[in-house]
Amino acid sequence: MRKFFLGWVLPLLIAVAVMFVLWLVYHNRIYKVGGDAMSPTLQRGQTVLVSYDSKIRRGDIVLVNDIFAPQGDAVNHLAFTRCVGLPGDTLKNVSLPSLYKNLVLPRRGMTVALNYANYMIYKDLMERYEGVNIEWRNGGYYVDGRQTLRYMFKRSYVYLSNDNGNDLADSRSFGPVPSDVISGKIALDF
Repeated sequence: MRKFFLGWVLPLLIAVAVMFVLWLVYHNRIYKVGGDAMSPTLQRGQTVLVSYDSKIRRGDIVLVNDIFAPQGDAVNHLAFTRCVGLPGDTLKNVSLPSLYKNLVLPRRGMTVALNYANYMIYKDLMERYEGVNIEWRNGGYYVDGRQTLRYMFKRSYVYLSNDNGNDLADSRSFGPVPSDVISGKIALDF
């Protein structure tokens, strides 16, 4: 029996352990929570496993790149927050500034009519993240100097909210953000 265990079972267990470690290294990362934005759900110093290849769902706690970090340095400024709105969602039951009430989160390829309401709601997204200049003048809407009646979004957007109601460094302050700021989601916390 001992020969069977040492000759077959033990190497199999070692191989499974090595494969698990390789899977963790290449598909997931282990992080320590560095702030209080997700308190009481996550505590400062808590260890979490982040999955990079999982589908993001509404309510997931996600790891995001800091969109306000210096250019090219966002990957070094990571934070955890909750995804409360996905591309295509209409935001209704979340704490929102009045400007974003009934906001439809744009998804790539979505077209909106340019009217006063949409201009007020989406102007910041278009200029900050889409890289276009939009203005209202002479009774019309102009995107990059050309008059137009519609705008098609180049990126998809999410709405993020911290669990700590006192920490407003989330979409409640700066609005929806491009979905590509999400690096992954928490797969396990311990």
